[in-house]
Amino acid sequence: MRELLRFRRISGLLLLTGTLTVGYLLFRPVKPMAAGMAPDSWLGTTTGLQTALTDYRGHPVLPNFFATWCTTCKEELLAIARARQKHPDLVALLIDEHEPAAQVRAFLHGLNVSGPALLDVDGAVASRYSISAQPVTVWIAPSGQIPAVSRGPVDAWIIDARYSELISTT
Repeated sequence: MRELLRFRRISGLLLLTGTLTVGYLLFRPVKPMAAGMAPDSWLGTTTGLQTALTDYRGHPVLPNFFATWCTTCKEELLAIARARQKHPDLVALLIDEHEPAAQVRAFLHGLNVSGPALLDVDGAVASRYSISAQPVTVWIAPSGQIPAVSRGPVDAWIIDARYSELISTT
């Protein structure tokens, strides 16, 4: 009986350690492949306007690459929407790759996430940022420097922590 309890205890600890390790490796912010200044890009919005990344210089910017089919993106987009309210100077750029504007608008409307999303119709911007899967969040300081990239979903805690780092680098 003692052997069984000991086995269960050790198995539980190994499972917990493995889960935490995999979670850390998947969701930790990592340095971008090409550190330095964020590459400038022009993107169209779901409302037909055009915007450039340099339009937001002087603000902390959070480009978030998402997709309507991405299940983890839904909770992440809601966390980003709440962060926009909590940190009014945070510019959250929601970037969808290869999907039609109407589909993206309907997806965001269904989540009750306001504001237009940006459309990377040909994948050129995702390529510049070395994005190969969604979700990915790029962290850009007001100076235009990229201190980190988060591959995988981010939550309110990560957003708040990274936001504090971004505004302290000015």
